Amino acid sequence: MSFYRFSLLPFFLFELFMSIAFIYAFGFGNFLIFLLISVALGMILLAIFWKNMLEFQILSPKEMFAQFGFIICAFLFIIPGVLSSFVAFLILLFCLILKFKPQQKEAFKANNTSNSQQKYKDEEIIDVEIIKD
Repeated sequence: MSFYRFSLLPFFLFELFMSIAFIYAFGFGNFLIFLLISVALGMILLAIFWKNMLEFQILSPKEMFAQFGFIICAFLFIIPGVLSSFVAFLILLFCLILKFKPQQKEAFKANNTSNSQQKYKDEEIIDVEIIKD
């Protein structure tokens, strides 16, 4: 039977162990608040992705990879547990760095090209003499 090769049982057991450790360290009320915030963040990420899909935005490959990462984060945040939320948070940080880091370089290039275009425009000024009759 080949369907027994891949089992999520170790993940669920480790997730249960991490949740129990979190409850032991911080309390059950804080665990419930953590789960509610985690699920809300996952729903917000799904809503943002859905909005972007409805607008049919054409994205660069890096932005598409970041959007895919946001979807994985959203589903991991929705899964109740400490381990899945921690992994989702790490993926979210990676995607945010990936999404916003290249834009700073592009903004720098845009500033340099606008400065060079301004210098080029300044060089094309022609002196005109006015002759009085």
